[in-house]
Amino acid sequence: MAVPTNSCLLVCLLTLTVLQLPTLDSAPFDVTAPQEPVLALVGSDAELTCGFSPNASSEYMELLWFRQTRSTAVLLYRDGQEQEGQQMTEYRGRATLATAGLLDGRATLLIRDVRVSDQGEYRCLFKDNDDFEEAAVYLKVAGGYRRDVSPRHSARRLSLWGESSCSFSKSKRIFTFT
Repeated sequence: MAVPTNSCLLVCLLTLTVLQLPTLDSAPFDVTAPQEPVLALVGSDAELTCGFSPNASSEYMELLWFRQTRSTAVLLYRDGQEQEGQQMTEYRGRATLATAGLLDGRATLLIRDVRVSDQGEYRCLFKDNDDFEEAAVYLKVAGGYRRDVSPRHSARRLSLWGESSCSFSKSKRIFTFT
């Protein structure tokens, strides 16, 4: 049976056109993050970086850094500025965005005065119109301790009670001097 060449040509052109359309579930950019954890000492500063490609400017994109849920922001950057009203209270004054890398496709979250409670996964989410992608960065916190010492004394005895804690252990000690 002979097939007219016009219909065969039409089917081939239609197939090529469909194959060249972008897939509906793919965003026009990819978000990447380092696979290894970022290490920071208690009291130091930590830099968590996500990148996205193609290296288009993220200056006018929405950027959200969050922990467990998207509704609570470690940092939200929208319309070219940080949205401080949306920020979790424990990060206010400590978390900021290094905007210098935005034009190069890098978003670096700077956390000042790192605490033991800062340890864990952070997710960066880039949103451009209806497209969004995200990646995860893990912050590992090491060292540091808190020392609270309070004297307790009686007539002939002085006791110092103290508590120290760090990311690896917690202990309580009572020292007695006679």
